[in-house]
Amino acid sequence: MERPTLPETLTSLRDLIVQARARQDEPMAVLLSGLELYARLGREYELLEIMRNFAADIQPAVDNTPPAEELRQWYERD
Repeated sequence: MERPTLPETLTSLRDLIVQARARQDEPMAVLLSGLELYARLGREYELLEIMRNFAADIQPAVDNTPPAEELRQWYERD
């Protein structure tokens, strides 16, 4: 599995966009903004995949959990 983009990388990319706009280099700023969007979407996609895998892995444990009332009775037992 690929690792998501580091937050520091995204911060640096945002700084480059600001610098490009300060130099009035709008084409470069737009290009970098597209790259930032691509990187952020990649992070979100990775997170969704991690969550999807976790849900599949944890499903048997959730299905086999006793009801709350039964857990309370076990807890209150001497």
